[in-house]
Amino acid sequence: MKKKYVEDYKKGEKGYEYIGGWYETALSAKELRTMFLSYFAAAAMASVLLLTELNLQNVGSRVFFILIPCVCQLLPIAGFWRGGCVLFRIFRTQQNVQEVFCMKCSEYDCSVKGPYSASFWLMFLSGFIVLADLLLLFFQKPEIWPVQEIIFAVCTAGIFLSGLFLWRRSSALRKATGKKE
Repeated sequence: MKKKYVEDYKKGEKGYEYIGGWYETALSAKELRTMFLSYFAAAAMASVLLLTELNLQNVGSRVFFILIPCVCQLLPIAGFWRGGCVLFRIFRTQQNVQEVFCMKCSEYDCSVKGPYSASFWLMFLSGFIVLADLLLLFFQKPEIWPVQEIIFAVCTAGIFLSGLFLWRRSSALRKATGKKE
């Protein structure tokens, strides 16, 4: 448990009890199911595209200022997987119990705030990679563009689009979720 959430728990007779704040979402069970499935689909697409991008033997993947942001894309994608798993756990534990889905502060941070900021960073990194690769190719002036460069650019654009998709989905979840009174 992070230090941030230590104050949310109190030692009781049966162990530790949660006494912290709660968030509730206005999404129905079907909408929440669609939300975590979209998290998983976009994370899977970004993961496959990133693995494809990292396995190419193109000019850009041999340059430090393009390779490091490519590898750093693993962190936001891991945030998408984590957010989807937390939403799945919330859905499975509460689908037959309540009309409104409730989240602890830590679950809210993992499933709503985390993917929202991770999608921003994924879009930023992939945009930087495309720009850096195009500048590299412009200054090196190859006679023909190898197929690997085109595949690299398409994979990076796909990662950007999956980040944009998840940013829209997580912002919709963020708007539908509020602090419980």
